[in-house]
Amino acid sequence: MLQAGSTAFINGELESAVVKPMQEVFDAADAALRELQFKMGICKLGEINGYLYAYETQHRRIEINISKRSPAVTKVNIRVGVFGDQSISRLIMETMQNKLNPRPVAPPLPTPAPPVAPPPSTPQE
Repeated sequence: MLQAGSTAFINGELESAVVKPMQEVFDAADAALRELQFKMGICKLGEINGYLYAYETQHRRIEINISKRSPAVTKVNIRVGVFGDQSISRLIMETMQNKLNPRPVAPPLPTPAPPVAPPPSTPQE
């Protein structure tokens, strides 16, 4: 699912390494939270780390912390609520990944050419 990265759910937090620049990961996290219709809280991006906070309808806080490991690698930590929620964390990560690596849209199939009518036969003399 993740592009050349690794994911682990440890102590209530989903941790992942993503092979994308930090700005792209931050934008994907923001877009994922909005697509999933969580209530957005504080979002901040600095030069080496950033965070996004959102809330579920049950008022559990969703925290996404990102940190730059290199120009091409970003570490992502997601925690839902105090104790963590693996299924919601993985849903958020999957939605982020879809934003980072959209699936190509297949081109439309060509419309078949109309059948060609055979030429009219001419009487032989």
